[in-house]
Amino acid sequence: MSSEQEPRSAQEKPTKEKPTIFISHRFADRAIADVIRRNLRLWGFPYIYQPGVPGAGPTFGHSLTDELRNVLEHIDLVILVYTFTDVDWSWCMFECGLATQPQQANTTRVVVFQCSKYDSPRQFAQQLNVNVDIEGIRNFTEQVHRRDGFFRDWPAIRPDLHDEDLESFSEAFYEDLRPVIPSGRLEERNRWDNFTLKLEPPTDRLNPEMNEENEDEVVRLIQLIQSELFVANHFGNALEHFGYANLEGDLKLSDLIARWKKETRDRENASNDWIKGLCLEIRRAIGAYPAEPNWQGLNSVRFRGNSYYPVLNHVRVLPDSSMEFDVYFYAVGEEGASA
Repeated sequence: MSSEQEPRSAQEKPTKEKPTIFISHRFADRAIADVIRRNLRLWGFPYIYQPGVPGAGPTFGHSLTDELRNVLEHIDLVILVYTFTDVDWSWCMFECGLATQPQQANTTRVVVFQCSKYDSPRQFAQQLNVNVDIEGIRNFTEQVHRRDGFFRDWPAIRPDLHDEDLESFSEAFYEDLRPVIPSGRLEERNRWDNFTLKLEPPTDRLNPEMNEENEDEVVRLIQLIQSELFVANHFGNALEHFGYANLEGDLKLSDLIARWKKETRDRENASNDWIKGLCLEIRRAIGAYPAEPNWQGLNSVRFRGNSYYPVLNHVRVLPDSSMEFDVYFYAVGEEGASA
């Protein structure tokens, strides 16, 4: 098979004329993976498995996980295209995990193309990654061609490759990559006041079987949720709505509510209904139930003329099983005035 032919599908067993390569990447980073695949084929590597590419990815009608497990068991090199930390890498990490599972006689090397100078995968923090600059690409090119064992049990592919050819390969590869490599970093900008509440594991203690018709049980659960969640971070005036100027130590949701009740006790328009609504929504989020926000307004301590809907917008389950809840405050009043 020449380097101009399409690579074989995952179900075909290639004759081991050359090493087999797997490119792991997110769909959003396919342009980078395409460039890597194109240059590897120009270097004479025809057996490249790249999910999402016709003829080089999974086979229709087959179990995806079974096929990946079968492919990665026999792959000689995995290339992970890594861009930004704050996106979902679970599927790529699953692929890399299949390739490096300990029960294999010879685990497959995973080479990380680190495409952002700001972000690197913590799972591969102890190894040397490929920085996508001219020096990093040159080192990668040299090892691919000249180093024994770079492809698992394979000897060096081109040990006698001339320095001039090596430099030419490296420069062409780097120039091909430059237009598709992100030049900045992932940036998120908040628009609304918000804070993040964190719950340490085990989280199921706040998702008990409960008779919602029993008011005493509901009250006990609401109090438990308040006492167990603490503020992890905040943005805008979120804390000022409760009477706090800054984040003070291990500030709990119960502390926020207690301060808010104290500061608004003489206000006729300060309803407590939002407390029950928010706590029960957190309980639903812990149990992975659909959202049922009740849109009860919270009268701000800092801005007397405004009320805000506290809405649980986003939930994260962290690797240690702790949970984070992003609560946003959407303004109801037209104009706020200083208290």
